[in-house]
Amino acid sequence: MSNQRGGSGDEEDPGGRSRQDRLDDRDLAGSSGDYAVTLVDRSSAHLDGAAAHAAVAPQVLDITDAVQLQAALAGHYALLSAAPYPLTRGIAETAAACGVHYLDLTEDVASTRRVKELAAGATTAFIPQCGLAPGFVSIVAADLARRFERLQSVRMRVGALPQFPSNALNYNLTWSTDGVINEYCEPCEAIVEGVRRSVPALEELEEFSLDGVTYEAFNTSGGLGTLCESLHGKVGNLNSASVICAGARPAGRWRVAGGRPGAAGGHRPRRLPRQPLRRHLSSNPGVMQKAARHRQNG
Repeated sequence: MSNQRGGSGDEEDPGGRSRQDRLDDRDLAGSSGDYAVTLVDRSSAHLDGAAAHAAVAPQVLDITDAVQLQAALAGHYALLSAAPYPLTRGIAETAAACGVHYLDLTEDVASTRRVKELAAGATTAFIPQCGLAPGFVSIVAADLARRFERLQSVRMRVGALPQFPSNALNYNLTWSTDGVINEYCEPCEAIVEGVRRSVPALEELEEFSLDGVTYEAFNTSGGLGTLCESLHGKVGNLNSASVICAGARPAGRWRVAGGRPGAAGGHRPRRLPRQPLRRHLSSNPGVMQKAARHRQNG
């Protein structure tokens, strides 16, 4: 949470610490000097170092306890949630009850629908999906699309591609592991031949080369944000895919269950083996040390 210095008391509250918000608090407090941030997390270990910044006040708090969170939000202007997606609904509902502005970084489609419901009757702003994808890339795509009367195809491709891969999937995990797994499991929104549809994750595999390196891209959930809604009727085909190093796609390594057709032309969520995937997304210390030495020498 943060107060705007010399102003009306703007407050930003990263609702719980995923990997992203370890930068958020310093960005809010240090880039402009306009905010005083209250950074909350249930783990005091995760808050270590936050107190080093004069504008950041760490607070140990269980954000799943609505009563505790309401008390922490008293006098605050806005809440920024960088918590894992399963906590999004509860945090947004508490923000609505407290009458504070709400922002989040979630990719989860179902949680975002709940945030939109809360926004419909709110007197404060509700701004979900403010990360990279959805978020920044959605803004870029919308800006490009508005320059045309009608578009045949908009294809968004995003990937966290590390210079020095340190896990089995060669993926740079800078955010919630559960969020990545969620993107790989849940149905994906798309526009196909002018019709809004739900398509299965990990499908529509494509391969391309960039600077001599081969990559793969495949459907993942949540990356479009609200573009299916805002571009419906203007674009023939719209989709979002995650880019990863060739050969690292999870479906290529483990048997994937589900993905069968569901109601109204949709697809049932896939089921990936979460624990193996979580282990493969974890960094390998030996690889990280080797990468660090390479950077020092290079």
